[in-house]
Order: sequence, then C-alpha cells, then structure tokens
Amino acid sequence: METKEIIYYIALTLFIAITVLNIRSYYRGKFDEEWKRKDMKDEENNS
Repeated sequence: METKEIIYYIALTLFIAITVLNIRSYYRGKFDEEWKRKDMKDEENNS
C-alpha cells in the first residue's frame, strides 16, 4: 500500500470514530439514568 492509502484509511477511521462518539454523547445527554427522555418528563407544578 502507498503512504497516501494508509493516511486515507487512518483519517477515515478517525472520522468515523469521532462521529460515532459525538452522536452517542448527544443522545446520552437527552436521557436520564433510567433511560427516560429528559425533555418529555412531566413537570410537577405545586402552585
């Protein structure tokens, strides 16, 4: 393999890994410890 191919495969692997980690952290931030959506919870209004 040429050096360009090796660099290409390394860059592609890094791009895929970073993308997957970003998507995973984005969705982990939307859910709580019980895997329920944070933005869909009923808010208790004690007024």
